[in-house]
Amino acid sequence: MACNIYYSIIKEGFPYWPQLGGSVALAVVGGIILALLIFAFKRGPAVMLYRAGAAIFTGVWIWIGLSIALQSYSRYVNVSEVFLKGAAQTVEGQVTSFHAAPSLGTRIEQFSVGNVTFAYSPNALQPGFRQTRAEGNPIRDGDNVRIWYVGDVIVQLELCKTASGH
Repeated sequence: MACNIYYSIIKEGFPYWPQLGGSVALAVVGGIILALLIFAFKRGPAVMLYRAGAAIFTGVWIWIGLSIALQSYSRYVNVSEVFLKGAAQTVEGQVTSFHAAPSLGTRIEQFSVGNVTFAYSPNALQPGFRQTRAEGNPIRDGDNVRIWYVGDVIVQLELCKTASGH
């Protein structure tokens, strides 16, 4: 069976640099707002209460933004390392039970190869193949594929043709 790489996590790289940059930018803006709240306004009981509430809100906002960005990058690094070490699992065969993601609502696309089922959402901040049919995913029921995966993350997808050309 001749196969061609359609997706590789190593070739594609970390897909969330804009989101990571946005999270860092929000953290910087949050830090500036926090500094203004602490140092720039008058003192007094009402002002101090307002400042404390705003500081807590801003601190939580910074923490959420940075933790989401760092978690997604950390997961990308971890699954990439497993793949590069040759420790990813692989499955090869015909695609069955393909269910395209709906255009509205919970956008989860799903298919099986052998006894392994893959499900993913294009909206998830996780590494790996997540392209839906609406976004050009070429996978269809009956297609022959070879997939490398780490946990629930598709790290490499190959589209294959058998000797008969399918």
